[in-house]
Amino acid sequence: MPRIDPSIGATAAQCRHYAMCKIDYLGTGICPSGPEKGFVTFYPQGRMDLVRALAEGRIPVTEALAEAADTCTLCGVCEGQCHFATGLRPLAVMAGLKSYVEEFRREGGTIVRPVEDDALGEIRAIVGRAWASNDPAVLWTYADDPFPLTEPRLPRYVAMPGSAGEVSALVRLAVRRGLPYAVRG
Repeated sequence: MPRIDPSIGATAAQCRHYAMCKIDYLGTGICPSGPEKGFVTFYPQGRMDLVRALAEGRIPVTEALAEAADTCTLCGVCEGQCHFATGLRPLAVMAGLKSYVEEFRREGGTIVRPVEDDALGEIRAIVGRAWASNDPAVLWTYADDPFPLTEPRLPRYVAMPGSAGEVSALVRLAVRRGLPYAVRG
């Protein structure tokens, strides 16, 4: 199976989650798949997290991970945005993720498809199928705060509500099912 190049993994591990890749503060645009898909997984920040997770053996290649790699166009917008704010050069990491997934497929690797359980079905009934996931690649991109004194905590689900009513319904569902939850901005 493929391996992540150590220099690519080291760059990915330096992402501090400043999220400068999620706003167009330079007027150069943002990664097109981010706003379309919504999850952090589909922004450069999420892809940096995925490469780090692959390098550390924390997650398998899943449907969402493959889709995150496939939807990166290598346009380079992230390179300017991130480098301007942090000095990092994420484009090589994005290319490394795409190469990893391509090689994984060539070698006949099996892409993991998460199974929907009852709770995820209920969450998706509230926010829509595309806006809730239990895919480990999506979960990982919400698991880690790069603060050095915290360890990653993988959530069971991630949902992207589109209204206050959906937030309220999700909180009621979490309370009824005894699911821990955190609201992120």
